[in-house]
Amino acid sequence: MCKSRVIVCLGALLTAAAAFAQLSPPLTISDSPSAKNPIAYVYVANTIATDSNQIVAYAAASDGSLSAVSGSPFPDNVYSMAVNGKYLMAADVTTPDINAYLIGSDGSLTYATSTNYAKFNDPNNPCGSAGQMFFDHTGASLYVIEYEASNACANDVIASFEVEKDSGGLNYLGLANSGTFPGDYTPAYFIGDNVYAYAADQEGCMYNDVYGYRRASSGLLNFVNNFK
Repeated sequence: MCKSRVIVCLGALLTAAAAFAQLSPPLTISDSPSAKNPIAYVYVANTIATDSNQIVAYAAASDGSLSAVSGSPFPDNVYSMAVNGKYLMAADVTTPDINAYLIGSDGSLTYATSTNYAKFNDPNNPCGSAGQMFFDHTGASLYVIEYEASNACANDVIASFEVEKDSGGLNYLGLANSGTFPGDYTPAYFIGDNVYAYAADQEGCMYNDVYGYRRASSGLLNFVNNFK
């Protein structure tokens, strides 16, 4: 984990990424001296054409100004993203892969490896397109919400992975024991103990329930209960 910097990742599904760019206020890109001493790095999955994205990276200064990271934009066709301080994980647009990128000391990205998450899916229940993803607090476990765009699957599922520290590869741990994840691929967030995580059930832009999950010592995320 990174001790001296903060890394922020703004990943979205393809349709949502364009909307984010339109609705957000313009970013202030600065060449001021303060921008040369970043306190954080910000990564955005930016849609440039149909089914074509790129990663735009910024160094954020203490005054909030942003400057482009060397090499940005990176021509990697990805959408949903998550970071743990060492790696940026991103879902590939064209293949069922989670790509791992090593984050350099200057915020630059270097491709490390890819993991095919779809190969672990039940062939008789082929939900598998990656939606949002999130880490636990340690960055040792990655959780990928997989969903099916058609009506072939009733709900989404959460797949748990162990992150290989040296390579960025992902070891499959299994699915949350509830079998399905309610709502529209809404990510869960861990509280301070890094054991319990909670997610809102999003249906039709309404949040009706809060679902609780418990992280096992192996990293596997399991359903606990839902709260009205």
